[in-house]
Amino acid sequence: LEEPLINVQAPTEPGKMESFIPDLTARYRYTNHKGHIQLSAFGAVVRFRPTTGSTVSTGTFGFNLSGQFNFSKKDYFLYQVIGGPGISRYRAGKFAAPNSDDDLEPISGMGYTAGIRHFWNAEWSSLLVANYGTENNTYAQSGGDLRSTFYGAANLIWQFHKSAFAGIEYLHGGRQNKDNAQGRANRIMFSIQVDINKH
Repeated sequence: LEEPLINVQAPTEPGKMESFIPDLTARYRYTNHKGHIQLSAFGAVVRFRPTTGSTVSTGTFGFNLSGQFNFSKKDYFLYQVIGGPGISRYRAGKFAAPNSDDDLEPISGMGYTAGIRHFWNAEWSSLLVANYGTENNTYAQSGGDLRSTFYGAANLIWQFHKSAFAGIEYLHGGRQNKDNAQGRANRIMFSIQVDINKH
């Protein structure tokens, strides 16, 4: 069970949104020496209680398939596929909005992630990862609501001590809104981490 959250665009008529029962979640994971595979799912219900008239409920659900395939003792390939009507409930996004009849309906979406971790030697390693996601916007969503997003990132990590590392990462990402407006951004980040608990 998970605490229910509400990030929903309500119908235009007066009233309030309610999430009255916990989300139901489940997970299965299989692991062996070659890596792991995991399947998770959730189901939830939100409802709109108008000031006058009958309460209307709508169900949301989604799945998350992820895993890791080990090429060697350290190198591996990772992946993730998520989707379902209302999946943005767990992606920090709006997950339901009115349709053309002003009835509340879940926003369907899909997301895909893939990456490769490679150790060049005992001290140097890199991670290359890419992600792409889409949402099927409803009629009543605003033009500025998200329709699709993507990003790609690559880094280089130097493990110069067993308790510390330094790294640099480049990330390029972008989004497209319901009204087809687009934006892109680039980021370069440098970081150092020291673990004071290791000896």
